[in-house]
Amino acid sequence: MIGKNYRYLGIVLISLTFIIIASTLLSQIFSTGALTRGYGSFDYVYDFFLKGVWPSLIVLILGFFPGLFYHRFSDEKDQSNKLVKLAAILKTISLIIMLFAVVTFFFSCITGCDGIGEGIFALMVGIPAVIIYSIGVLLIVIYKFKTKEFKLKMTEKIVITIIIILGILVWVVYKIAPLISN
Repeated sequence: MIGKNYRYLGIVLISLTFIIIASTLLSQIFSTGALTRGYGSFDYVYDFFLKGVWPSLIVLILGFFPGLFYHRFSDEKDQSNKLVKLAAILKTISLIIMLFAVVTFFFSCITGCDGIGEGIFALMVGIPAVIIYSIGVLLIVIYKFKTKEFKLKMTEKIVITIIIILGILVWVVYKIAPLISN
């Protein structure tokens, strides 16, 4: 792959990460569950953290860091590593599969959604795409262990700090929820 392709893949991964996080958090903020229970309810906060923040942290880890890796890898002199090239190809294939699934969902829901049909389709398309993407992430981790490049720059330190703080908040809300609901 050419260096520009790695840079573009990195930008796409980082952009998609933030789009998915924003849509997850916004859909959780504007969910109707809070309207039916009232805004003063702790259940709303619990739902927001466990169904909004927690999946967002997972997406941040699996999308932002590989995207940042590819963006930085595009600046390296030796870009002929087969592990990185295979990981990039697998991620691209996974993104194409998921794009196909999203477009299919969009056009099938114009006339009305069938929950069971879309669920089966999501399982048949989504699980293989996630497995392919995970193999790509694993190849990047293997490359990092092989080259022993684990120095964190300021961007990684800031994102890891945010992940730790949000992880602690999710844990606290998860532990407090049974105490408040009783």
